[in-house]
Amino acid sequence: RWFPSSKRCCGCGTVKAELSLSERIYHCQSCGLVLDRDLNAAINLAGWAHPAVTASAAET
Repeated sequence: RWFPSSKRCCGCGTVKAELSLSERIYHCQSCGLVLDRDLNAAINLAGWAHPAVTASAAET
């Protein structure tokens, strides 16, 4: 299942219509958040992880 981890603001959840690969810094027009594109995606993916996956990882 596709998830817009790079295009979604980890601060407010707004999804950009377009984000080129050459844009390395994420700028959110809605809330003003500015951070590294990959860090934004990583934060989004960490929050999106399925609860069963995070629960089994915590048990090991």
